[in-house]
Amino acid sequence: MKHILSFGGGVDSTTLLAIHFNREKSAELLGVSLERLDEMFPVSLDAAVFSDPGAEFDSTYENVRHAQNKGNDFGLAVHNIHLTIKGERRTITQWLAHNGAVPLMPGGCHTCSVKFKGDVMKVWAEKLYPEDDITWYIGIEANETKRAKRFQGAKGERHTSRYPLIELGLTREACESLLKGLEWGVPVHKSSCVFCPWMTEEELRDMYFNHPEKWAMAKKVEHDFSVTSPRKYKAFIDGGSKVNAGGRALPGTWKYDSWNDKGARLFCRVKKGQKKRTIQEWEDKFSLKRNNMTKK
Repeated sequence: MKHILSFGGGVDSTTLLAIHFNREKSAELLGVSLERLDEMFPVSLDAAVFSDPGAEFDSTYENVRHAQNKGNDFGLAVHNIHLTIKGERRTITQWLAHNGAVPLMPGGCHTCSVKFKGDVMKVWAEKLYPEDDITWYIGIEANETKRAKRFQGAKGERHTSRYPLIELGLTREACESLLKGLEWGVPVHKSSCVFCPWMTEEELRDMYFNHPEKWAMAKKVEHDFSVTSPRKYKAFIDGGSKVNAGGRALPGTWKYDSWNDKGARLFCRVKKGQKKRTIQEWEDKFSLKRNNMTKK
């Protein structure tokens, strides 16, 4: 049996690394015995791995490099791997550009974490440990038990998952406090792609004002989608509205004009009563607020 930490570069998985590198102090800060801590998060980690989708914020990459340096000091390899889709290296940005799509399409599901992280890490681990069963340690907080179900392997797989933060009862606030107490050494932020559909308004505002190059990346993804959607829908209609056995449109066509008819947008998380905004509408809102503050 091999034990691998799924390292996302954000607060949760970084907390697990920090615990692993300083177990005695972690047990003291958590108010548990060292034996109890080792039971819930075994000391026998063989590796940690970060699967790079190619579109994270700079702070995440900085934290990954810091984790690798600490891993060298403590004798734990922290691998940074780059995804492979069907034998071809392609970032999530290139994948979206090729499809002219956004991460979350109407009627679909959010598959990025599986396609660009989970599946990639499984293939990597099976190549590294071809004869072993593998237990993955995943940083999911105590109040996110529903999310944990999405990371369970299929029955009979060589891969199983454990969630030490849930077992330890650690919430986001507790993780942040523990990182501070363990003096991790660099700021740790939420890990996500720059065009994650679940970004909050506060996160979007921060990206617009402080990361203009990332904002431009997200803007291009949505622009490509706005151009591709009506074109692929027209190809579907012109081709006789043909579908495959599963009811899906044939390759190169879409059954719906998701941009115009369904109102799909890249950033789909909205507060109750609000509509989904285009990136340009978000930009206009932030610019207006900045102009009003400047006038004051």
